Amino acid sequence: MRIFPPMATGYRLIGAPVNLAGLELRDVRARIVTDDGRRVLVTEGEIVNLRREPNRPPPLSLSVRGANGLARYVWTTPAPKARLEGAETIAFSARLASPPEDGTEVFVRFAQAEDR
Repeated sequence: MRIFPPMATGYRLIGAPVNLAGLELRDVRARIVTDDGRRVLVTEGEIVNLRREPNRPPPLSLSVRGANGLARYVWTTPAPKARLEGAETIAFSARLASPPEDGTEVFVRFAQAEDR
């Protein structure tokens, strides 16, 4: 699919997994901590290079969503490294001071060009 990306649509239609970036987010978790009396949302996880060759991870896009599923706050943070070696895994951490009170979940994905 990297050679001919338009084939990705066909693979999706038959239910096959498609990952053109060759990257995956794993073990993502979020928690609220108190820092100097302020609430801080800490989101952590791992970025995994699924390829055997080096890969450049894009920034991460994070959104705090409310109970209705709508984004309450969205931000972008750079990946912790500009280049991952083949099959390399690296930890990431993102912090948000004073997150929305009505946030119920955090959604993390790789930022697309239009997000940057």
